[in-house]
Amino acid sequence: MTGCEATAPLDCATVEEELYACASKYRDEGERTIFLECIPHSEAERISGTWVLSFEFTPFYEDQSLSFEEATRFHETMTQLIGPEDDLLSTYEYESTKLYDLEFIGRRPLCNLLGPNFETITVDKVISKQLVDERPSGW
Repeated sequence: MTGCEATAPLDCATVEEELYACASKYRDEGERTIFLECIPHSEAERISGTWVLSFEFTPFYEDQSLSFEEATRFHETMTQLIGPEDDLLSTYEYESTKLYDLEFIGRRPLCNLLGPNFETITVDKVISKQLVDERPSGW
């Protein structure tokens, strides 16, 4: 067939086997580069939700607008953002836990190598980051 290219199905087992060597190659360039270079990702898309920024955890809840209490309690599944630290962490201080409404352009890994209850989204660009609540650590 002319004009059509068949692409091989993604082999996540091979991606997983090659991950350590790939991560070693990019280790000096940071976590975001490792994720983008070593794990195939989807096309970029606009994503929004609630993001918690604290010393011990930084979960993101897509398409949700949660209260501080809802966002900081234990959840079975967690999504972690991997992204430009300058955009995401520019206002981070260890003394407090912050709750944001966050909108960004990001990509999802096509292979989940971290287990069924842990997902990541790689952030390309933060569109908006609005502080909703802030409480001292250990509240």
